[in-house]
Parts: sequence; structure tokens; C-alpha cells
Amino acid sequence: MPGTYNVDGKITVKVIAEANNEFAFSLYKKLGEEFTNIVFSPYSLSSALAVTYAGARGTTALEMSEVLWFPKEQDTFHPVFKAFTDSLLLSGKDTGAEISIANALWIQDNYPLIQDFLDLAADYYKANAENVSFKTTEDREKSRQKINQWVENKTNDKIKELIPQGILSELTRMVITNAIWFNGNWLNPFDKSQTSPSVFHITPQKTVSTDFMHQQKEAGYYEDDEVQAIELPYKNQKLSMLVILPREIEGWKLIGRIMTGERLEIIKKGIHFQTVKISLPKFSYESEFQLKQILYNMGMEQAFTNDADFSGMTEENELRIDDVIHKAFIEVSETGTEAAAATAVTMALKTALEEENITQFVADHPFLYFIMDKSTGGIIFMGRVINPE
Repeated sequence: MPGTYNVDGKITVKVIAEANNEFAFSLYKKLGEEFTNIVFSPYSLSSALAVTYAGARGTTALEMSEVLWFPKEQDTFHPVFKAFTDSLLLSGKDTGAEISIANALWIQDNYPLIQDFLDLAADYYKANAENVSFKTTEDREKSRQKINQWVENKTNDKIKELIPQGILSELTRMVITNAIWFNGNWLNPFDKSQTSPSVFHITPQKTVSTDFMHQQKEAGYYEDDEVQAIELPYKNQKLSMLVILPREIEGWKLIGRIMTGERLEIIKKGIHFQTVKISLPKFSYESEFQLKQILYNMGMEQAFTNDADFSGMTEENELRIDDVIHKAFIEVSETGTEAAAATAVTMALKTALEEENITQFVADHPFLYFIMDKSTGGIIFMGRVINPE
């Protein structure tokens, strides 16, 4: 698979980060077809699905590796994914830019899982096994509330009700969860007294009034015929937000279609420091996705069917993925950014299927943004603002 190895044929943290980014763009193209704000964490999704991948074999594993951009060599992949996670945690352990990441396995009491799978999940993903029950309606509701409370606690109360009612069934045997929370203060905060309402163009015909933050600073800036981009570092300077603003009001449609990890690298390499007058809207919203059909359409088919091979999880080989649920939240203000995301993979038993010379960066129409780890280049959160109100 392109991009899965470095020039020496080795799987490295940078290679995993680049693969995570490619998966992010592939998924964005599927999520991005609706006219709406979007935020998701490709890292959170990859992490939960990497634990699932650890138990996949045969065609199921092959399809997962191709859709998720995971290397086929599981022996080396999981230790390197752990190193990728460790790098993100290192970047986000400073005051002013904090990241917390948590994984867990929620297993039907007395359901026999292979010990090697449980050990791998614990060693490389810190995913400890918790016994719950999915047997009765009452059991399932108690388990759902317990899992959702865990997610809420791990995301600083930002992600509530990750698993909605009706998702768990008497066939559910395991739920794999990942939760990530990020809180970053800008290296250069916006002055609240400068914030003022202005017009944001949702389309050429439709506008809303919203609060814009303003500052004039030396900033990392890029431009070409199609886009302008600005990099806003967080306080520790290990993490940053990259905002990509199309030249045209409806240019986000084209940019979304043509953006790849390679194109992102071109933008990042082209960034240079200059004085920029920045106008950026404040925004806060959440997104929620059930990704079963999208991942299936992307080529990860067998994992969701009775032909699924998760014989690395259970000797009976009777599990399939029931659904992949993802919820994310973001808030951008004068002081910085708070973002959170959570993913649940449910496993079930098989059944049927202005001034001159100063550059202006005015984000007054739909734009894309990325919260990135500078050391690996990995995208932690990705989103699109269509309407900041």
C-alpha cells in the first residue's frame, strides 16, 4: 500500500502518522458530502479500530489494513502505533496544551477472549478489560450508562451519550472505546476587546452575523491560487491549528475533494513567517457519526458480515463488528481550543447484514481546519466550518 513504509521498508511513527492522515482525508471525503459543520478525530477512530484490527485475520484483516491504511505486519504495527500515541501524549503534557487519551474493552461477563489479544490491547493501547453484561434489557441499559459515563469522564464532560439507546443488543459481546480530550491555549491569544460581530458567508446568497476574533501578528502563512492557510500554534508550540481557507466562498467543496496527505505536506512545507492580519470566527459545535455503512462502502466489508474473521480475539470466531460510533466536539475562542472525541466499536455475534502591504486572512466563508502534532505531523482533529453560529 502506498505510504505504509518508509524508504528502508520500515514502519515508523512518521509513517503511521502519514497513514493516519491519509485515512482522515479518505473518510472526510465520505463524511463531507453533506452541507454541514464537521469535526472528527482520525486518531481516535484509528486507535479504536487498531485494537479491533489486532483480532482480525485473513480477508477481514486485509480489508481493514487497506481502508484504514494500517500496515499488514501486525507484529510491528502495534508497537509503532503505541509510539505514535506516546508522541502525542508527550506533545500534550505541558500546561497550556493538554491531551489525554484513554482506551477500554467492555466485555460480556464470562465471554472467552484469547489472552494474547487481551495482553496486546493492554500493552500497546492501555485498553483494560472491564466486565459488563449485555444479556437483558436492564443489563444493557446499565452497561450503556457505565460506558457513556466513562467516556464523559475521560473527555472532561464534553462527549455525552456516545452510545445511544438501541445500539446494544442481546448479541453484543464487546464494546471497544477510545476517548481523547484536548485543551490548548494559543501561543498568541486573541484580545477579547477586539472581538466584534461581522458577516460570515455560508453561501454566495446566505449570510449570518457572528463574532470574529482579530489580531495582527507574525504568523506562519501560505497561499496559492486556490487557498490561503494560517498556522496558529498552541502555547507549548508542539501542537498547532492549521486553518485552510479557500479563495472562493464555495471553494470548500473542491478543496475537500482534492485534499490529500501529500497536498497537506505541500502546504505545511510552503508556510513562511510574515505579518498577517487575522480575522477568525469563534465557533463551537459537535458531530456524531455511525460509520458502519461508510466504512463498508470504503471497502471494509467483511468485518461487518457473518464472514468476518476475528479469530485472533476468540477461538470460536463468532464475532463481527456491529457498528462504529464516533462523536466529537470542538470550541475555538480567544484563549484557545477545547476539543474532544470518542469512538466505540461494538462487536456482536454473527447474524444476517485592509492596511496596504499587510496580508489579510479573513475567514468569512467556509474553511477547513486541522489540529496537528508538529513532531509527527499527525492529524489529531480535523473539521470544517460551514456555519459558525
